Amino acid sequence: IILAPLVLKVAGQEVLGAYSIIMQVIGYGLIIDFGLSVSISRYLSRNFDARNDGAKFTNVFNVSRYFVLVTNTLLSVFIIMLAIFADELFKGSQKIIGEIRICLYFFAIWSVIKTPFILYTHSLRASQNMSVANIIGLFSGACRLILSLYLVYSGFGLIGLIIANILSEFFGLLLNRICFNRLY
Repeated sequence: IILAPLVLKVAGQEVLGAYSIIMQVIGYGLIIDFGLSVSISRYLSRNFDARNDGAKFTNVFNVSRYFVLVTNTLLSVFIIMLAIFADELFKGSQKIIGEIRICLYFFAIWSVIKTPFILYTHSLRASQNMSVANIIGLFSGACRLILSLYLVYSGFGLIGLIIANILSEFFGLLLNRICFNRLY
């Protein structure tokens, strides 16, 4: 509601359209997860008990890391394939196609790098500490909006929008990890 009109005004139709397409493609790419995130959240929740030594929870957490790594690697390969064939898949100026390709490569790299952090979001929710998880989610969203506006107004266009998205997700994931480790 806030970002789209400003991106349209400052960066133009082509950038907003490319950003929308990239975000949709990434969203569809998340189907590669095969519902694993929901299962991981469920099993972490079922095995979380702050009163015991947490052996079952730790076991589920550690095994889940490998599954998340596999699905994130598959997502990364999917995104790289899209980047390689960006000329055939997307319409636009050569400049915007080049930026789409760069943005897709950023997302592909980020998909693998974020793997160690993702489970802390599920873990914090599994602990039923929803207020902390929701506050972190709000912070991450606000961070994305502020960074997006700053980078677009600074002239970074599409690449700035994607960097803002990745950085805000990183801050959110990092906060989830820090809060979970401090609480438990």
